[in-house]
Amino acid sequence: MSQPTEPTEPPGSGPPSIDLPVDEAAGGPGPTTASTNPAREPGEVGRRRLERPPSARLAATAPSAEVVATSVGSPGRAVAMGIVGAAIGVVVFLILAIGFSYSAGLVVVAVFMGRFVGLFVRAGAAGTLSSPARTLVAIVIFLVALAAAVVVTWLWAGAEGGDLGFGEYLNEVYGVPIVALEFMLGTLMAWWSAR
Repeated sequence: MSQPTEPTEPPGSGPPSIDLPVDEAAGGPGPTTASTNPAREPGEVGRRRLERPPSARLAATAPSAEVVATSVGSPGRAVAMGIVGAAIGVVVFLILAIGFSYSAGLVVVAVFMGRFVGLFVRAGAAGTLSSPARTLVAIVIFLVALAAAVVVTWLWAGAEGGDLGFGEYLNEVYGVPIVALEFMLGTLMAWWSAR
């Protein structure tokens, strides 16, 4: 490391010239002194001009938009992320249905489950699937997840001593119109979110 040198001009005749250590091999800018910059006269004040814009070195290494879309999204990733969104919704559904015996709010849970699934599928696809394909994937994942949540709730009730059949259980505990509403509104939300 070099030490700053004394000014080469008499004091008061202009700004002092200081030699700073610079790593020329790394492509760094040269010293910013007036003595080493031939485009400037000693004592001239102004902005230093770069050899090339800073974005030029990034442009050479930046991937194209097609490469980014295919590396970030894929149909498999859309399905996997949709399953993650469905799993979140199923867990919340089961906590409310089994843990708290809460049936009225399950319509809201189904709507949000559809929303999560749709958004997660759309994020996972990242432009690699068409809108109809994304909505189809989201709707299928949602319907399977909600049906599984309803069946698990019925099986849990049976394990606790319930003796109702599946249809009777849905009618007695939730009411068939409520279950149908869960499926309809959740499907609509999955479609809307994934498009």
